[in-house]
Amino acid sequence: MQLTLEGSAPYLHLIGRRLRRLGWDVRHTAGTAPCAVLDGRRLALGQSGVPFGCQAEAAVAARWLEPGEAMGFLLLAEGTPSSLAAWQPLLDALAPARGMWLCCGPAGSVLFVGRVLELFSYACGPAVFPQGATPNSLQAMLADPWRLLQTQQGLLPPLAACARAYLARHPLPPSSANPVSLPPAPGHAHFAQALAAFLLTLLEPLTGAPTHEASANPGTQGC
Repeated sequence: MQLTLEGSAPYLHLIGRRLRRLGWDVRHTAGTAPCAVLDGRRLALGQSGVPFGCQAEAAVAARWLEPGEAMGFLLLAEGTPSSLAAWQPLLDALAPARGMWLCCGPAGSVLFVGRVLELFSYACGPAVFPQGATPNSLQAMLADPWRLLQTQQGLLPPLAACARAYLARHPLPPSSANPVSLPPAPGHAHFAQALAAFLLTLLEPLTGAPTHEASANPGTQGC
C-alpha cells in the first residue's frame, strides 16, 4: 500500500520518516497544500487546522515536532465518522500508540480545540513567565501571586468567547443528555461541542456577559 505526501511543508519529511520506520511505503510529490493521498482519498495535514487550499475529506493537525518521528505525534483529527475510520490505520501509525489520537468532531473542530489548548498553554507559560524575563523580574512576579492570578484571569473572557463562537456554529444537538460531560457520551455531542459547553459552564459565572473585545496581547485573541 503506497501513501503519497503532497506539498512542500517541512514537517512532511518528519511524517514520512515516522511512517517508513513502521514499514509504510511513502513517496513525496509537489502540491499546493500538505496532505496525504491513499487510494484516491485525501487527508489534510495541518498544524492548527485545515491547510488553505486543501480539498480533503478529513484533516489532522499536530505540532509535528522532531521527537514525534520516534515517539509519535499528538494528533487532533476532524471529519465524518466514516472518513476518519478510513484513515484510522494512518492516524494510529502517526500517534504515540494505536487509538491515541483525538477525534474532535466535524470541520472546524480541530481549530477550536487547538485554540483552547493554545490558550491553556499560554496561561501556564508565557502569561506567567514572559519571554525575556530576568531572574529579578521573575522573583518579583512570584512574590506577587495575586498579580499572576490577575494575568491568568485576563485569559478567561477570550476563552469563553471562543467557546460561544464554536457553539454558535455547531449548536448542541437536542439529544445531548449531558452535554458538559467529557468525554461526551456516544451519540451525543461531539468532543469539541462538549468541550465548549463544559468551558462555558465553568467560565460564564466568572466572566459574566459575553465579551466581544479582543486583547492586544497575541496570546489572548478570540477564536
